[in-house]
Amino acid sequence: MIIVNIGANNGLDACRDFVFKNVQRITMTYLIEPSPEALDECKKNYTGIARTEFHNTAIVLDDSQPTFLYRPRGEPSSGHSSTDKGLVSFHGHSDIEKIEVNSTSLENFFKKNKIARCDRLYIDAEGLDCEILLHLDIKKYKIQRIEFEKLHTDGPMTWGENYRLLIRRLHRLGYITRPTSDYNITAYRIKSLFSLFLVKCGLKWGTV
Repeated sequence: MIIVNIGANNGLDACRDFVFKNVQRITMTYLIEPSPEALDECKKNYTGIARTEFHNTAIVLDDSQPTFLYRPRGEPSSGHSSTDKGLVSFHGHSDIEKIEVNSTSLENFFKKNKIARCDRLYIDAEGLDCEILLHLDIKKYKIQRIEFEKLHTDGPMTWGENYRLLIRRLHRLGYITRPTSDYNITAYRIKSLFSLFLVKCGLKWGTV
């Protein structure tokens, strides 16, 4: 299995839980985080997992321009860090610092790392989740499961047109979407009518 986690932060999330429970099944886990300090913490929290790659970069829509990460001053590994300064302010931070970071589009990241298939894609890009997915050829990479945050997709605490466009696209591509928390959505690529039945019944199966 190939796992990609965008916005991994310190690594303490659902992706890590899955990786640690399924070590033998996983070929590679790509952990992507623009904050170098947060990525250092992520590396520590993946100690003992051999098949991992850590990438200090931001995933953006256009990587032809410089990319800046905004974060609360004195909190370099804050989960509120974002390429959108307004979102950092929205979370109650008034003293914000700006640093330039490496960046790439998700398409270019897949090409550079020769990822032809992605079994699980986790994304928490502080407001850019839907736009990043809308700019990716999801079908091309045969992504089996996608977990993303709908919060802030059309502005702070707003999910609107970007969210609706993505959900419609996922459904057309044969995915079932279900909320996995108040703000997170998981999309499952349905392989058969039996799998569809299991999802509708709220059951789980080994390949997703």
